[in-house]
Order: sequence, then structure tokens, then C-alpha cells
Amino acid sequence: MAMPSAAHTTRPGSSVGAQRASSVALAGLREVLLRYLSALNVEMLLGRAVARSGLSPQDIQMSDVERMVPELQVALKLFCRPDAIENLLADLRQYVTPSESTDPPPR
Repeated sequence: MAMPSAAHTTRPGSSVGAQRASSVALAGLREVLLRYLSALNVEMLLGRAVARSGLSPQDIQMSDVERMVPELQVALKLFCRPDAIENLLADLRQYVTPSESTDPPPR
């Protein structure tokens, strides 16, 4: 009996499983990170962050993403090009705290 290849097996919390069943918040974070890092590094970093959160990927909310960002920032400095790190961190801040609309506040 042939064993399934590693490409077709997933474990809970594995990067492939996390990518298939991720929340909208986590998918958005992945999208930001993929602008600057390889898919392999993004999946590794997100896999570790999700595991540390104690949640399953599909349960991650924006509040969870906000709590993950400070920890991710430390690791990102190891994997991101020095000339791009400031842009990446700015994009992360923008993702977790999008700017308010430009409409004047109600009276």
C-alpha cells in the first residue's frame, strides 16, 4: 500500500492546512506578507504565530492578528530585505488599523 506523499497530507496547524482553512483576517495578513517575503517564509511565520495563539486558522479574528503583529515584527526583520522592512511594517500597521474615512466627523 502506497503512503500518501507529504504534499497531500496535512496536519492541524500545518501551513498547507492553515492556508486552505484560514479566516479572512489571516488571509489578509498573508496577502500583506507575500508582498515582501517568499510564500515558504510567510507560511512558516504564520504557522508559528497561529500555533502560539492557540487558535485554529479559521478562528483567527482581526483582534488576534493585532496581537500577533508585535511578535511577527521581530521575526520579519530576519527574513525581509533591510531596504523593505520599513515599508512592510507600515503596511502591517495599515492592515491592522486602517485609516478612517476622509469624511468629516458627524456633528
